[in-house]
Amino acid sequence: MRPEYSLILLTVLAGAGQGVFVFLATGDMSGFSKGSRVPPMTTITGLGVALALTLAGMAASFFHLTHKARGIKAINKWRFSWLSREVVLLPIFVGGMVVYGLLYFIGAHPVIIQATGLAGIVVVLALFISTAMIYGHLSFIREWGTAYTPVNFTLTGLISGWVFGAAVYQMALAPVGATLFNLRLFFVLAIVGLVVKLLYYRRNCGLYSPTTIQTALGINHPKIRLMETGSAYPTYNTEEYHYTALKEKRGILKGVSIIALYLVPMAAMAWDYMAILSGGLAILAPVAAISAMAGAFVERWVFFVEGNHAQNHYYGNFPAKIRPNPILQSGKKDAPLPPGV
Repeated sequence: MRPEYSLILLTVLAGAGQGVFVFLATGDMSGFSKGSRVPPMTTITGLGVALALTLAGMAASFFHLTHKARGIKAINKWRFSWLSREVVLLPIFVGGMVVYGLLYFIGAHPVIIQATGLAGIVVVLALFISTAMIYGHLSFIREWGTAYTPVNFTLTGLISGWVFGAAVYQMALAPVGATLFNLRLFFVLAIVGLVVKLLYYRRNCGLYSPTTIQTALGINHPKIRLMETGSAYPTYNTEEYHYTALKEKRGILKGVSIIALYLVPMAAMAWDYMAILSGGLAILAPVAAISAMAGAFVERWVFFVEGNHAQNHYYGNFPAKIRPNPILQSGKKDAPLPPGV
């Protein structure tokens, strides 16, 4: 499918903002437990970064609306629609970030701050799932309709947010204990995220089409081809749902996203981790943040363009390279015609 760049910006930027918040909240909890809390201005600066990323993503999403003034109607079906839940949870998350920052700024009791941070993490996880399930519940787009989708959205957001948070910690010279704790969490997130992404790509490479032109017609002959798509010229359906840009380069783009989103940040964070342990200066988190963000954009672009809408079958746009359905018989020249033909 043709990717909506406004949705790519929303999911990547807002996801990174959510990840930064989780980084800050867990870092504060770690510092509190070790008796060396993160300075208030460090956390407030990080919240500013998280808020800027989230608001930028929300602003980009408005370009996806045809009638922007009616966007408020998106919340009406929150009991049934993942999109409505996302629209409801986004302002709740933004408001929670503001409250969390104010509590830090006025010097509220640490227990109140920790409880607010924990509640914010719950909202973030619910928001990740709501955003991902907008696409993950579409079983007729088989590349998206899998449990890997919400897991991947969550881990991608956390990884990209984690490196932004690490950059804030490095520039503000945050306590070593909290920094090392979050770096260890980053390696866990990055390794799990890489494994999940590889399994997701492996799954999609093994997908088969449940429908062929033979099953659509009910004639099991091997040499049937579509002569006319029902339109004399390209239409919205044939151009938007059958998007062929960079079709031969998508494998390369997948490799680029894996290197930029996982491998480069892990290498940079490993260097910084060893530098901190040896008493040196950690300086590579900004490089990791730039690389992870670029990788997240490429990954999300590939995610959208690989979605093969079921309506493509109507126009004969079957996937070119796909595994045959194991339960369908091969076409036979002497196959009987259906009754009445």
